[in-house]
Amino acid sequence: MGLFSFKKDLRSSGLLKGAVDRHSHILYSLDDGVRGLDSSLSILSFLEDCGLAELWLTPHVMEDCPNGSEGIRKRFAELCKSYGGPIRLHVAAEYMIDSLFLRRLADGDLLTMENNTVLVENSVSDSANHVHFLLLLKKNFERLFYQYLLLLIQNTDHFLLH
Repeated sequence: MGLFSFKKDLRSSGLLKGAVDRHSHILYSLDDGVRGLDSSLSILSFLEDCGLAELWLTPHVMEDCPNGSEGIRKRFAELCKSYGGPIRLHVAAEYMIDSLFLRRLADGDLLTMENNTVLVENSVSDSANHVHFLLLLKKNFERLFYQYLLLLIQNTDHFLLH
């Protein structure tokens, strides 16, 4: 019997028991994730069965998907009103590094996790945008500049900025 030849159902595996998921697209009808409330509730029910303790709902925010903070909070409130289960739900957003992110960063309009942590999606293949972004960060947000530079060196696709 090989190392990966066994089958185990995620619900009974215990892998998610007490876990915190910090990145999901379960907040419905905001991005390329879940399309409707019923689907969100169905996924939450499955995650309950798996033992998940906390879930961060993090829809995309980018030029091609310009979700506003108010709209995301409103959709989150609607989901919370419909969901009565044990998973502790939180809302933030997943930001693409683009000009919309820079405007929101400058305006202080970011949906962050605890300690003002920002979830950022990074396309490591888009070096021109990285250079532009790095220059703007260096000029206006020096502390974030060094964090971002380190993460680029590590070739990370998703990361958290504090």
